[in-house]
Amino acid sequence: MEYTDADGNKQFMGGGGVAFADAVCYVKLVKGKETLYMTVKYKGGYATGDHKYPDPKEWMAN
Repeated sequence: MEYTDADGNKQFMGGGGVAFADAVCYVKLVKGKETLYMTVKYKGGYATGDHKYPDPKEWMAN
């Protein structure tokens, strides 16, 4: 993905992936050497982590 930031500089983003399991979506976002792991519950919020996917059992109610 290419976009222009607030200072008018072109920025590039790419990489990552998506997986689904039990109404939960796991998203990996990569920008250069930075990686963000996201766990998203369908109709129920999300959490992020720098080193691993957050366990949905730790932050969401059933």
